[in-house]
Amino acid sequence: YVAAADLAATRVFVARNELDKAELRLKRVAGYMEDPQLNPLVNQRLARVQSALGRHDEALATLGTANQGAWEPAFAEARGDVLHAKGDHAGALREYEAARAALPPTTAQGTGIGEVLDLKINDLRAEGVKQ
Repeated sequence: YVAAADLAATRVFVARNELDKAELRLKRVAGYMEDPQLNPLVNQRLARVQSALGRHDEALATLGTANQGAWEPAFAEARGDVLHAKGDHAGALREYEAARAALPPTTAQGTGIGEVLDLKINDLRAEGVKQ
């Protein structure tokens, strides 16, 4: 129940733009949770908060480079978002394309996820970004 309470509090803190408090709660959950289904979600949210705080390298370290299995498309997209925020548009394009390629066929079409990735990829290409 503590993890659920911390995750709920995190949503409130993010909505209030109290990102430092959100980060503390997410780090606490990451520190004591050993749930293979929940840990990727917590790490992804933590990385997004760290990036929003301007700590892009820390966010990239939180996301890591290891394949996350079923979570890989979400992690690759998050890495792309962090790299884009950091100004590394070529790296962001690589990650967005990797995320798009890793989407299961049933998710890639009609759910909005593939379409959002397509928008991000097309925006970067329109800016002349190349891998």
